[in-house]
Amino acid sequence: MSRFIGESNFLWFFARITNVNDPDMLGQCQIRIAGFHDDIPDKDLPWAMPLLPIMSASHKLEIEEEVGISPTGLTVDSFILGFFADGSTSRVPVILGSMPTIPENNKNKHDVPKAAREINVWANKKLLTKEPKSPYKAKYPFNKVTRTLSGHTIELDDTPGFERIHIYHKSGAYIEMQPKGNIVLKSAANNYHIVAGNEEVYVKGRTNVLVEGDITVQSNQNINVIAKETATVRASDININASGSVNISGQTINLDASRNNLTADVNTLSFTRFTDGVVGDNT
Repeated sequence: MSRFIGESNFLWFFARITNVNDPDMLGQCQIRIAGFHDDIPDKDLPWAMPLLPIMSASHKLEIEEEVGISPTGLTVDSFILGFFADGSTSRVPVILGSMPTIPENNKNKHDVPKAAREINVWANKKLLTKEPKSPYKAKYPFNKVTRTLSGHTIELDDTPGFERIHIYHKSGAYIEMQPKGNIVLKSAANNYHIVAGNEEVYVKGRTNVLVEGDITVQSNQNINVIAKETATVRASDININASGSVNISGQTINLDASRNNLTADVNTLSFTRFTDGVVGDNT
């Protein structure tokens, strides 16, 4: 008689997943072992427990949230390797892992994500104005790809000279860290940037902002615009409104207009005379 369950015969198997809707939400899957479950209907097949890696604690601490990796990811028809924890009794199947295959030797049915197999799935992606193409040039086996059922994709690409990190949402939103250190961040719809504290932005080179719609800059306190050299504003019309004073000062002030209209909503308007294009100090 065995002293513990591990002393019984070690029996392993290959199987196919038939159902992943575990009512206990523990990642269990119903499995069918060819030659062993041939006469058993799907509803009566055993539930197999997944075996997670040691990076997952698979545990809920008493005063903390759950710690670990979700035991989900297998799908119906996944091909798995497992063993029976109760040996020859064969009632407690455990899933060791899944195995990719090429069903019917048809490469169109290949189980490994295309991006991991040197197929550039981003080549025909519709780009917006100024959006650069992905520098994808992955070589097998350097690109580690995770792709979910809906199409969310994570690439950790170690292809020499073309290293990338790419996180893609099925909507088309993504962030890609490219080989030369460039970062592309795209929102497929609206984008919200929230900072609960202070924010510092440093740009060593130029900054170009192109917006096809309106821009509104609002501050509940002060706005300071400082340029060590020239500050230029170009627009078809410019409106400046202030509930208080409007102060303009400088060593030289030049005003040029095709029409000489000067109006004010106050009773007193002070102005200076021009001398050789320079504003004088007489009123």
